[in-house]
Amino acid sequence: RKICNHPDLLFVHSALRPPEYGEPTRSGKMQVLLKILPMWKEQGHRVLLFAQTCQMLDILELMIKQLGYSYLRMDGTTGIGTRLPMINKFNEDESVFL
Repeated sequence: RKICNHPDLLFVHSALRPPEYGEPTRSGKMQVLLKILPMWKEQGHRVLLFAQTCQMLDILELMIKQLGYSYLRMDGTTGIGTRLPMINKFNEDESVFL
């Protein structure tokens, strides 16, 4: 299942990760994101992006940072007291894209 999202998900231990870890061009799904995110941003859309694992969120976060998009990240480690303020910020602050 991991290889369907990104082949680098097979590198669980950071010591084994290649220098190009998380490279978007190595994943068909991320290549699609590279094409549609700029279009959605230009059209004024905002994005909720879901992933099955934190490791995939880490890879997506690397790409999102490289693209310079503003984002918020919520995963299983996000405290309950932090979640609602994050949701409110996403809903109210239009500068947050993802």
